[in-house]
Amino acid sequence: MGKQVDVETLRQLSPNPDKFFAFEREVIGAISREVETRKDKAESARVTREKKAKRKRQRAAAGLG
Repeated sequence: MGKQVDVETLRQLSPNPDKFFAFEREVIGAISREVETRKDKAESARVTREKKAKRKRQRAAAGLG
């Protein structure tokens, strides 16, 4: 993924802990949204594959009938 950082060290070095805390929450929220987006995309792709397979089976069955 991206670079790893030591959050504890950054927190200690920060001149303004309140602003750093807000930044930390924002970063964590962004990571959570990215994970959710990936899950949603994977779910959408799975549903699309299933629909295509179903249509393919239905066409094949109609051709045999």
